[in-house]
Amino acid sequence: MRVSSWNIRGFTDPIKQQEVRGYLRDNKIEVLGLLETRVKINNSAAICRLFPSYLVINNYSHHYNGRIWVFLDIRRVTLVSSYVHDQLIHLELQHNASNKTFHISFVYGSNDAEHRERLWVELTGFASKVTNWLLMGDWNIVRSMEERIGPNPPSVRDMLAFNQCILDCQLDDLHSLGCEYTWTNKQDAATRVWSRLDRVLSNPLWLIHFPTTQVHVLPARVSDHSPLLVTVADINAPRKRFSYLNCWEAHEEYGTRVSEAWDMPVKGNAMYSLFLKLKNVRQKLIVLHKLSYAGISEKIKEAQQQLHDCQSCLQGNPLNQALIVKERDLLQAYLVLKQAEHSSLLQRAKV
Repeated sequence: MRVSSWNIRGFTDPIKQQEVRGYLRDNKIEVLGLLETRVKINNSAAICRLFPSYLVINNYSHHYNGRIWVFLDIRRVTLVSSYVHDQLIHLELQHNASNKTFHISFVYGSNDAEHRERLWVELTGFASKVTNWLLMGDWNIVRSMEERIGPNPPSVRDMLAFNQCILDCQLDDLHSLGCEYTWTNKQDAATRVWSRLDRVLSNPLWLIHFPTTQVHVLPARVSDHSPLLVTVADINAPRKRFSYLNCWEAHEEYGTRVSEAWDMPVKGNAMYSLFLKLKNVRQKLIVLHKLSYAGISEKIKEAQQQLHDCQSCLQGNPLNQALIVKERDLLQAYLVLKQAEHSSLLQRAKV
C-alpha cells in the first residue's frame, strides 16, 4: 500500500497538474492528499477529469478554496465513510486486495494559531472512535524550536497545544527516510528558512496492523513542500504462520541448531528475553526446514530414482562392495525422507 500527502501550493498550473499525474503514476500511489490547491470550485470539475481512475474528495463545503483534495484509486481502495472539515479530511477505507480497513486523516493546518486549536479539538474527538489510524499532511507548526532553521520561531503556546493533542490522541511521530526538512522559503542563504511543517503520525494500532510502515520525505520538485510517501510492504500477501513439525526432531542437526539459537546472548527483562530466544530458535528451524524438508515430495522422487539406479547397477555387479555401501546409504536417506513426509501428513491431518 502506498499513501501520500503533498502541499502542492496551487493546482491550477498545468505543469503542476502534470507533475501530480506523473507522481501518482511513478510511485503507484493509491491514496493522495493534495493540500493548498487554491482551485476555485467552478474550475475543479475540469481538473478532476484529468484523473479518470481516481475518486476525488474535497472540502469546498467547508472552505471556499477547497484547500484539501484527496485522490482515491478506485481500483485498489474502497471508500467506507468520510468526514470533511476546513482543516482535515478523514476517511475510512478498505484495501481491496487485502480486505483490510484503515483510517486516514489528511491535515492542512490553518496559518492562524487560534484556528488551529479547532483542529486539535477535532482530532482529539476522533481518537476514541477509530482503530488503526494514520494522520499526515501540513500541520503548519513545528514541534520544537530545533525543527526550524531561521527567524521567527513558533509561539510556545502553539507548540504546547499541539503537543497536548498528540498526547491526548496517543499518537506517535513516525520517523522518516530521506529529506530532514519538509519546507523551505527557497530564498538565498542569508534569508533562507527550513522547517519541518509536514509530518506523519499514527496511533499504536496502526503499527500493530501495519508493522512494515515506512515514511519517505521526497524532494520538493515544483512546490516549496516535500511530498510525504508512506509505504506498507506486503499488505496483499497473507502472513505465513509458523508451524512446528515433529519430523525436525529426527534430523541429526536438530539438537545442535536449537542449542546454538537458545544460547545466543540477548538483553532485556525475563519475558522479552524469552521472546527473543524463541525467535532465534524459530529462525534456526526455518533454515533447517528449507535445507532438508522444503519440497519434500521432489526430494523423495529424487532419492527414489537414485536408489533405483544404484540397485539396477548392483544387479549387474552383485558383489561390488562400493555399490553395496552406496545402496545402504541411499536406502537410509530415502526412508528418512519418507518417514518425515509421513509424520508431517499425520500432523496436518490432526490439525
